[in-house]
Amino acid sequence: MLETGIRISELCGLRVQDVHDDYIRVIGKGNKEREVGVSAHTFRHTFACMYLEQGGEIYKLSKLMGHSSVDVTEEYLKNFNIRAARRGQEKFSPVQALDLLGRRRRSKPKSSSD
Repeated sequence: MLETGIRISELCGLRVQDVHDDYIRVIGKGNKEREVGVSAHTFRHTFACMYLEQGGEIYKLSKLMGHSSVDVTEEYLKNFNIRAARRGQEKFSPVQALDLLGRRRRSKPKSSSD
């Protein structure tokens, strides 16, 4: 739902046959039909990623998702782990620490009258 932009009425009207591997077909206002690009699997993946981003534990997530083992959950979230590792990289960046890009505010030199 996060990336589909579908209305609640469209969500409530979904049928099994509307859900495909890479898109979902919805019937909107005025009986207009359209396809949206977040599949049912993407809903599940988004749930898992957000659960972990909010501090959830992978073992509990594994149970919630019905995986046979945590190994399955870890494989499922491989891309999430790569993104999470990059997040905050700037905080530990050598370039930032050396201020090579001049992003830190420099204090104005004090005048002799101060």
